[in-house]
Amino acid sequence: MYKREAEEMIKNFSKLEKASKDIGTGGIICFYDTLTGLDEKNYIIPISSVIN
Repeated sequence: MYKREAEEMIKNFSKLEKASKDIGTGGIICFYDTLTGLDEKNYIIPISSVIN
């Protein structure tokens, strides 16, 4: 469930590329259980890994 929503959110990251901004690795912090790759540069990051 979260993965589909996160994929929807990262499609906005491409707007930064169009603005001539350097884009590195990115991620969406959410309640997903595990660190998961969405594509070659973006991840779902569990909030538990950030606050523990």
